[in-house]
Amino acid sequence: MKHYKNQITNEVYAYAADGSQDAYIKPGLVPISDAELAVLRAPTVKQAKEASITAIKGRIVALEQSQSRAVREVLLGGTTDRLAALEAQITTLRAELVKALA
Repeated sequence: MKHYKNQITNEVYAYAADGSQDAYIKPGLVPISDAELAVLRAPTVKQAKEASITAIKGRIVALEQSQSRAVREVLLGGTTDRLAALEAQITTLRAELVKALA
């Protein structure tokens, strides 16, 4: 593939390397190297932070959902070890979330 970008918007366009699509290359697009393409496609700091926050929230939700079974086990006479472990994990993740949101 040959890659071009719009210099104003940084929007990237890809065309067949064999030249069969050259007629469709819009005026004003400039060719870019693979290195430039990698930079343009790399997530921004904001995107990486948002992805991290989303992942942490997802792990918290999953752990909270598994708490109900642990609570049920305690109510039926089981030990609180599993419930305490889940709560510790959730507390750690919430602290990570606070740091990520700062």
